[in-house]
Amino acid sequence: MSWAEFFSMDGKGLFVWGSFGAFLFCIAVEIILVRLRIGRAQARIRHSIAADAATASASQPEGA
Repeated sequence: MSWAEFFSMDGKGLFVWGSFGAFLFCIAVEIILVRLRIGRAQARIRHSIAADAATASASQPEGA
């Protein structure tokens, strides 16, 4: 069996390799989107913590 025969898969190679490529593309996009969502969530948490700390320090009496 040659590499050309392997990749053509008796005429079904375009479907098989196209499906495999589409699957890998979707997985790569999903990984990128998840990483972006994680980064945005972490930024929101950091912002919320900073805002809470600023509010807490502003409400402290001067001598405390």
